[in-house]
Amino acid sequence: MANKKDDAQIVRALVFRGVGEPLAVEQITLDPPESTEILVRMRAVGLCHTEQHVIKGEMPVGMTPMVLGHEGAGIVESVGSDVRGIVVGDHVALLWRPICKQCEPCQRGDHHRCHLGDDMNLGPQFNGSYRRHDASGAVIGSLCMTGAFADKTVVDQASVVVVDRDIPFEVVALASCSAVAGYGAVTHATHVTTGDTVLVIGAGGQGSVAIQAARMAGASRVLVADHHQRKLDLASKLGASETILVTEEGELAAKVASLTKNLGVDHAIVCAGSVDALTQAYRSTKAGGSVVLSGIPPVTATSIPLQPIEVLGGNGKVLMGSQYGALSQFIGIPQVLDHHRCGRLQIQSLITRTYSLEDIAKGYDDLARGEPGRGLLRFD
Repeated sequence: MANKKDDAQIVRALVFRGVGEPLAVEQITLDPPESTEILVRMRAVGLCHTEQHVIKGEMPVGMTPMVLGHEGAGIVESVGSDVRGIVVGDHVALLWRPICKQCEPCQRGDHHRCHLGDDMNLGPQFNGSYRRHDASGAVIGSLCMTGAFADKTVVDQASVVVVDRDIPFEVVALASCSAVAGYGAVTHATHVTTGDTVLVIGAGGQGSVAIQAARMAGASRVLVADHHQRKLDLASKLGASETILVTEEGELAAKVASLTKNLGVDHAIVCAGSVDALTQAYRSTKAGGSVVLSGIPPVTATSIPLQPIEVLGGNGKVLMGSQYGALSQFIGIPQVLDHHRCGRLQIQSLITRTYSLEDIAKGYDDLARGEPGRGLLRFD
């Protein structure tokens, strides 16, 4: 349990100070955990597009400075006096959407819809206070109440899932966000079944898992579209039956129509965060099919250029959003890890680049260039 000897610590953290400001690793003060909180020593953090949106100003945050990073895994070093079910030494996956267990969705078991997720970009801790301070003493927020781009972080017990200790930290990190998002979009948001045709748009971290999940569910064809040929090459190795190189906006639906003899696909899984990707997905899906948006579009995007007659012609076509793969984090993350353990999902092999904390800026440059696979921050 946390006790009086748990003093504040000096840790390295990647601090975001505003759009256009260089990302910098700073020595910050991290206060000890309060009663319902835990101290986590970080071991691995995935590089997700969410932080890229923040860095570019496409996803506003409630305050700066702020420690970024959310797709993380680590080891519990200390726990507060009121923490239950988590002990020192546990391996945990961080949650970008906490599980309060009190709101209506949580009471139904829909933890992926917890109301506290609405506060993910504000900066304070779960209880509204702060645990991080810079050299001047000013408070520092944490993205998603996790602040994972740091040697250590303090999070509420609501923001972790305990995982088996035999799973590599890098796999746990990806399972905490991108992998479960891609997996659940296929298996729970919509329900791909034997013989279905699936279109996956975006062959990054989410999309790479969605491809495998579609094959695992029995899809007869998995079409994969992306702007980058190297990502499509990886998609082919993961089970894509056909790949589509997208070179300009507005062209994908016609290419899908050509490949499907104008029938369209049964399901479109949109793992890319663009309005055009979502629009083309809708137009590529047959009447009565389903379109799942799992990638995060810029907050500045305000409309989808679909005509009302297209919606009418969809004749039962469903367009839905999916977070955490549309299933509880307590269910989805263990399922993904079990599929990894049994060899049904390749996750570790998706990690094609590793970085130190000081190299994160390069990592996001690589992400913007469309490097295939997933980049990972590793703490040695």
